[in-house]
Order: sequence, then structure tokens, then C-alpha cells
Amino acid sequence: MNDSPARDSIVGVPLVAISHSPYSEPQFIVEGIGPASFRMHYLSLGNGIVLDLNVSSELTTSSIPANATAGETDGIQPQELLGRPITAVVLDDVGAILVILDGNIFLKDACWFEGNPLWAGIISEHFTPEEREQFTDYWTGQSVRLGDD
Repeated sequence: MNDSPARDSIVGVPLVAISHSPYSEPQFIVEGIGPASFRMHYLSLGNGIVLDLNVSSELTTSSIPANATAGETDGIQPQELLGRPITAVVLDDVGAILVILDGNIFLKDACWFEGNPLWAGIISEHFTPEEREQFTDYWTGQSVRLGDD
């Protein structure tokens, strides 16, 4: 599938499941760094759309592979995220996608050298005010204010 979703097809729709692909074979990230294994993160929404969340700055839809595993997150646990509607999709201060849920909670593919966990947390606890000033709306590129509790 791999299409980019329209705003009105995901904003306001609840997150109903999180799953992951199996880890890839170990691979070098750049010369001298690695090897590391990675996996794709899938966010299933209440309307049947599945978002493919990865480290790129492109949000796509996908289907969940047959060998997918149950969702795990670093930070806020999945059971606390499920049922929350998506309120926004933004690019953060480094151009990575953040899926924003009700309560100023974000989901992000955290590309680390030891793998890429799905990171879930409160915006104001993980991003400084200066970093948040650089957030832009995924679809329009306009500046957005989030996490100012």
C-alpha cells in the first residue's frame, strides 16, 4: 500500500493497536557503526487504517505483516495509549515524525544505534521549549505549538 494518508483520515481517529515487524538482520548504519537490527512500527487506527511509523520524515499507510509481533513501547505503556485519538502529526526539531495523541502524548520511532524502539511520552517532558518551537505540521509545514501544559 504505502500511501501517504490525508489529515482527515487520521486526525480524530483512535489508536486501537500497536504492532511491530520482526527485527531485521544486523546491518551497519554507517561505516564503523553497527551492526544494528531494526523493525517497523505499525499503528492500527479505529477506522481500519494502519500507519507505518519509521525513522523517515514520511508517514505512510501499510498492512501488517503476518509475522508481526505485539506492540511494545519505551516510556508510556501501550495499554495507556490505546483508545486515545490522534490529535496531530508533526515533524519535530530534527525532522522526525511524531504522532500526537490526546493528552500531549507522542509516539516516535526512536532510531538508536542499538535498535529502534517505539518511544511514547509526554511532549513537555521530552522536548525543551526551544525544540518544541521548531515543530511543524506534517501536511502544511506550518509551525505548531504543542506541549505547553
